Amino acid sequence: MTGRLADGPRFASRLGRSFGSMVNVQKLRQWLFLIVVVAGAAAWLVGCAAPGGPPPAPLEAEIPEVPPGEGRIVFYRTAVPFLVAVEPEIIVNGQKVGTAAFERFSYRNARPGRYEVFLTSDKDNPVYFTLAAGETRYVKAVFSIGITGTKLTPKLIEAAEGRAELESLRERLTESPAD
Repeated sequence: MTGRLADGPRFASRLGRSFGSMVNVQKLRQWLFLIVVVAGAAAWLVGCAAPGGPPPAPLEAEIPEVPPGEGRIVFYRTAVPFLVAVEPEIIVNGQKVGTAAFERFSYRNARPGRYEVFLTSDKDNPVYFTLAAGETRYVKAVFSIGITGTKLTPKLIEAAEGRAELESLRERLTESPAD
């Protein structure tokens, strides 16, 4: 029986510590709830303070018009998860006109005629097209996997798709070389 009495105070002591731990857990939960509420309110206020305003003008409004009697070739490269550091040169009819930089675009005004475009990363797969006066052609550097490895290859893109993809690159115009 003395064993039971001796256990009594020890049991009460353990009970007190457990009860005290529960009180601390409740306080901790209250603090966490308060932090979540304050953080949520701060995020909401930041969202309300974000700049708004009218939507930006179409990209065509920011790029000069194609000069009369000429056409335009637009070169671009969207976000590709691979080959970020690779920036091959763009070769048009044997002349370097720029680089296919990651998430950038450039353009070149050109006389109507037949064109061959390739990237130095894939000289074996050029694209060929005819450019008419007043026409804009879009050449995109695309990720490709071949027998010789992974590379960027030029691809001729339809005008509607090219314009849509350029909108995502609107602030990334690289210097277009002189004609």
